[in-house]
Amino acid sequence: MTLTGMHALVTGGGRGLGRASALALARAGASVSVLARSADEVAETVWLIEESGQTAQGLTADVRESSQLEAAVAQARAR
Repeated sequence: MTLTGMHALVTGGGRGLGRASALALARAGASVSVLARSADEVAETVWLIEESGQTAQGLTADVRESSQLEAAVAQARAR
């Protein structure tokens, strides 16, 4: 499966299943926006994706706060 030219937004992408999903999407060719509450965890996931030669964007937000979620989605869409 190839996702070249596609963009994915992964919530909870800082660790665990979210990180694994972000990495898998990137390996399939998607550009990935990684969203989580922890800037450090987001940065690590973005670094892992970029080390594999793919592109990623790190976003921090608490998805329980609608205004933060809306801003993060807008940033991902702008990309």
